[in-house]
Amino acid sequence: MPALADRGDQGGDVQVELKVYVEDAAEFEDLRGWMTGQHPEVAVTAVPRPPEPYTQGSLWDFLSVACGHDGAGAAAVGALAIWIRSRVSTVRIEIGEKKFLVKGRDVEGILPKVVEAVKALEEAPGDERS
Repeated sequence: MPALADRGDQGGDVQVELKVYVEDAAEFEDLRGWMTGQHPEVAVTAVPRPPEPYTQGSLWDFLSVACGHDGAGAAAVGALAIWIRSRVSTVRIEIGEKKFLVKGRDVEGILPKVVEAVKALEEAPGDERS
């Protein structure tokens, strides 16, 4: 999925897509449940991992958090921060070409950088977003 796309199923243009990677399958499902419905301008989609040879490919690769207008990206990062603070796990977030590794103890130091990256993409002209 591209970093930016017109997603008619979300009711408008997507401004920013966060790709959130969680190693543990149980935590992945918990995060998906937590992020779903947090903000009306945020759409959460589980993206399957390409199947390995001779497997059915039932594992998820990442959680796509597609954010629309009106600061939805910052709201999504805030919801993600609450979830990460309650965990010991490590979460990888990708926004365009930028990648962040966030651990429960690092939330306060790293997530403000994630919010800055989201806001920069929200404010960038359409041809500069990626």
